[in-house]
Amino acid sequence: MKTTLENAYFTSYRDDYFGQPCSGIRENIPLLQDAMIADYKARNFIGPNVTISGSGAISIETLKKLAEQKLSLPSNVSASPLNAKTPLFTPSIMMMRDDELSNTSVAVQFKAPGYNDPDYFGMQLVKEVIGDYKINRDNLAHLNNV
Repeated sequence: MKTTLENAYFTSYRDDYFGQPCSGIRENIPLLQDAMIADYKARNFIGPNVTISGSGAISIETLKKLAEQKLSLPSNVSASPLNAKTPLFTPSIMMMRDDELSNTSVAVQFKAPGYNDPDYFGMQLVKEVIGDYKINRDNLAHLNNV
């Protein structure tokens, strides 16, 4: 499922970094430098972007004090975002087939109308007609008879 979704995003956002794999591009790992990681941390790990939770017998004050002491998160950052442009979405259909497997994966992506759009309720009907894929694990024996 993850591979299908990553390929669907790659197809739909083919000209943008938004379409790149979730785990990153393997070939870029040797190119990483300490300054890049420090810059990423400075831009993203700031107070408004972090949620801290605790469980057990701990007070909020203690948790807050420990977080401030151990994480040293700045409350805001003055750096501008590196990429502020909106990615271009290309509606697409993508099919993956492997002749050695007995199943196939299909992903269809399109812009869904928002609640204020006149097509919203029509799209809700389409959603109900298509439904969700729920696998019945009791009836999977036939998949091994290939």
